[in-house]
Amino acid sequence: YIWVYHHFPTTFYHLSLLRFLLSFSILLIPTFLMGGTLPVITKLFVRRTEELGGKIGILYAVNTFGAVIGTFSAGFFLLGTLGIQGTLYTASLINFLIAGVAWMLSRTAPASDLRQKKVVTAPRGVRDHPPYVVHFILWAIFFSGLASLAYQVIWTRVLIIILQGTTYSFTTMLTTFLCGLALGSLLVTKFIDTRRDLLFLFGMIEILIGLSALLLLPLFSTLPDLLYAIRNQLGISWWKVVGMGFLASFFVMLVPTILMGATFPLAVKLYTTNLKRVGGSVGIVYAANTTGAILGSFAVGFVLIPLIGIQGSNLIAAFVNISLGAIAIAINPFSLQKTKWAVTLPAAAILLLSFFIAPTHKPVITPTSLGPGDKLLFYKEDMAGTVSVIEQKRSGVRLCYVNSNFVCGTSYDALKTIRMLGHLPLLLHPNPRSVLVIGFGMGVTTWSVTQHPIEKVVVVELSPAVVDASKYFSQVNHNVLNDPRVRLVEGDGRNYLLMTDERYDVITCDPTHPLLGSGNLYTRDYFELCKERLTDGGIIVQYLPLHLLSPEDLKTAISTFKEVFPHTTVWFAFSHGILVGTEGRLKIDYTSLKRRLSKEKIRQSLKESDLNEPFAFLSCFLLGEDGVDRFVARARINTDDRPRIEFSGQRSIGVETWSENLSRLLPFRGDVSTHLSHIEVEEEAEVRSKLSTIFSAGEHSLRGRVLYKRGRVEEAISEYRQTLEIYPEDEETKRWLKFAMEGF
Repeated sequence: YIWVYHHFPTTFYHLSLLRFLLSFSILLIPTFLMGGTLPVITKLFVRRTEELGGKIGILYAVNTFGAVIGTFSAGFFLLGTLGIQGTLYTASLINFLIAGVAWMLSRTAPASDLRQKKVVTAPRGVRDHPPYVVHFILWAIFFSGLASLAYQVIWTRVLIIILQGTTYSFTTMLTTFLCGLALGSLLVTKFIDTRRDLLFLFGMIEILIGLSALLLLPLFSTLPDLLYAIRNQLGISWWKVVGMGFLASFFVMLVPTILMGATFPLAVKLYTTNLKRVGGSVGIVYAANTTGAILGSFAVGFVLIPLIGIQGSNLIAAFVNISLGAIAIAINPFSLQKTKWAVTLPAAAILLLSFFIAPTHKPVITPTSLGPGDKLLFYKEDMAGTVSVIEQKRSGVRLCYVNSNFVCGTSYDALKTIRMLGHLPLLLHPNPRSVLVIGFGMGVTTWSVTQHPIEKVVVVELSPAVVDASKYFSQVNHNVLNDPRVRLVEGDGRNYLLMTDERYDVITCDPTHPLLGSGNLYTRDYFELCKERLTDGGIIVQYLPLHLLSPEDLKTAISTFKEVFPHTTVWFAFSHGILVGTEGRLKIDYTSLKRRLSKEKIRQSLKESDLNEPFAFLSCFLLGEDGVDRFVARARINTDDRPRIEFSGQRSIGVETWSENLSRLLPFRGDVSTHLSHIEVEEEAEVRSKLSTIFSAGEHSLRGRVLYKRGRVEEAISEYRQTLEIYPEDEETKRWLKFAMEGF
């Protein structure tokens, strides 16, 4: 993979094709064998013609219900407890057990029980259709599979905006989709072997799939409001969030997926003209359906959604289903002419009408993102997600969301954090020349980096729409992409680290929260990749959330970073943490820091965040190396194989963890003065005295923030006032005091 990256054109689509080919080559053998199980067991299981459809439906339903259990147990339990390898070993063990039982049965079962007792040319209950109908069924199940997986991608994109992009949400959606397929296959077994005109039934089901998908279009924009209203009544907890996820998924998917599940047994029944070849027939139909599913998921994810959006793609998929149903009924030689017209004409009319009135470009956003009077400035759906920019009426703050996840904004809190992610490592590094920025966001970190005399900045951003949205933040990013030193790479940051052979003096990482889709950017394996890309003496900084992380997971996050970067310190920006990893023990050149902060570009860049003088900047220091060592003692490590943090929803969703995490960090606070060097002799006493004052004041300020988050506002105000008595220049504490006084 890396060799191809360095020797051939590497556009997004080239790399995507390469990933597909490599994945295909790795997964081919096991998935090839998986695909063969259903046809083989069908040959054994179906003994009589009059039970063909029912038995196929039962087998498909049982197999799919097994997939439901496998998906649910892996996503909610196994991966979090056993890890990836442990889960794979468990699944492999199940396969070996099945193989062992099958072998034992094959040794004891009479040979006559393994043979078909009756072979006829046409299964009873199916009329003798012309060959063109049989061929049509194969194409129909191909396009039906195409539409089905297209819907899955589309509905997942809609639901992820409501449910957020956690592993649990994806598990919930896939479990629901598979559950619907299994139920549909099971329900059709009740009448498939007694009804004669199955082609008409197949056509009607396809039309109903399309119509049910059309009915979902107006719900895409209204469902978030409904679900959030319900959630506000119920409150937020782990199980309520999971329950709401299943409620939303079943509400969207259940009816159409039940209908989809009925199509496979019908197609097999219609396609099988000779019971002797039932295994081959099942295999051919299954292959056609799965091939269509591959094409459908690719076409929607890579082509249709970027071109015509979520609603437009849903409309195209509905067109495929309704067209298939209309054709099936139209070519049915056993349906009355008036019946054909009575079904196909209304279906066609509804389909045509929907192309004119369906909301093909109406934004799909959550009510928590867009409040009363707020303006939607930007909305775009691309391959990586749905990106929106909102301007709040009350504050004038602009916020950027990817799906439903807040990623950046122009609030004081957010700007201070992302500015520090840019300035902090460059002020600490003695002579930075090259910088890698993981995550462009709204471009403020990159802009902060360019205020220093560096030669090269590479910034990696996964979502092209996020880059497009950055123009609405030009006031704070100053159109930084026009800087000739900046090179934008569209793609995954971790993937870039794997492929590039460049090394950087500074790497600054601003991933989203590990629970919301960036879990693999908080693992030891990822940090080791970063370390390989640092020059000698290089510095790395990483965003560290304190919210939505249990105290145990916070320890794990810091411990994991420290395992790769033993010289780790923790800094604090208003309400967010920042990890700093250095090659040796952190040494802050005070004279150099003061000189750099006096430069006009850097000083102006930091002024709005109250960081434009050395003492304000140094006051952000929270934990030194010794404090980190004591805080993370005996903490577990987060790895790709054991992604403990990513699967910690039970410990943190619906729980206020910010104040708890900060309170647990406070006993381990470090004195930044122990890391200072190169202080002029005549000012050393004054500098150390002022830093001691700041350290004492910070104790009250940080304690006040914990109290404020816990609802003890009067006590928090008292702590803030004590802070300002000790250190009146503390601008950040003044802001916290204002929040407390005004009831924010």
